[in-house]
Amino acid sequence: MDTGPSAPTAAPPSAGEAEAFYRELERRHLVALWNVAATLLPKEPKSRALPYLWRWETLLPLIRRAGELAPLHRGAERRVLGLINPALPGRYGATPTLWAGFQYLLPGEVAPAHRHTPAAIR
Repeated sequence: MDTGPSAPTAAPPSAGEAEAFYRELERRHLVALWNVAATLLPKEPKSRALPYLWRWETLLPLIRRAGELAPLHRGAERRVLGLINPALPGRYGATPTLWAGFQYLLPGEVAPAHRHTPAAIR
């Protein structure tokens, strides 16, 4: 006879009891992991991002043009061009979880110091 911690101790709940329980969880801003585990931990990645190559010969002229159009002393605190994955329209990032960009400072310019979270890659 199974008497371990996962041994069943009572009859399974009725469909109505389970629905009421899940409604209560939702009302309390909770979720049952067993109902969302496949979404949170898929067997294979399901990213909408697509591989994309930003070529330096394309980027460099645009970065230099940004130096002409966005002077640091007139509104632009940081002159950075961010990489946007073409498969993620309306979002900012090379992937859903990675923001990457090129900062361009002209001779004599200084960007103000700022902090990053411990997860920031530099």
